[in-house]
Amino acid sequence: MRHNNLRDVNAEFQKEVCHDVKVEPMLIPIEGENTQIEGAKENGAHPDILSTGLWSPFERTFYDVQVIHPNSPSYLDTTPKQLLVQKEKIKTRKYNVRALQVEKGTFTPLLYTTFGGWGPQATAYHRRLADKISKKTKEYASVMNHMRTRIRFSIMRSVLVAL
Repeated sequence: MRHNNLRDVNAEFQKEVCHDVKVEPMLIPIEGENTQIEGAKENGAHPDILSTGLWSPFERTFYDVQVIHPNSPSYLDTTPKQLLVQKEKIKTRKYNVRALQVEKGTFTPLLYTTFGGWGPQATAYHRRLADKISKKTKEYASVMNHMRTRIRFSIMRSVLVAL
């Protein structure tokens, strides 16, 4: 429940510049020789968003959103930056191979902290998305400001719901 609003906000942004944006798409079932694939093997696995055209014109990209609370007792020995990188690697290990080999697409994890921080790949994703949206409106700074504000309010809403 904590990440659903962020998922929906990101899907809305993508609909402005991407094609075939789908929320929680089902992955192709794995059968036969594909059972050797690492990560998300189960049939019925699904990332949070699928869209075409963000990184390159006809490239399908899968996105998975996660919100992390860096002050959790289990993360006390880890800095927020290390935590985001570590969690990105876990998400990538889970979905990347399947996205590449079975789905013939790419994968981008979107990690956020409850304090408003973004993971490295989420930062690159938002820059690219703002760049593509700003080509329509001609104002990169205002697009990025709007995106940051919407993301922060979504995170704030999720934190309030958790309380």
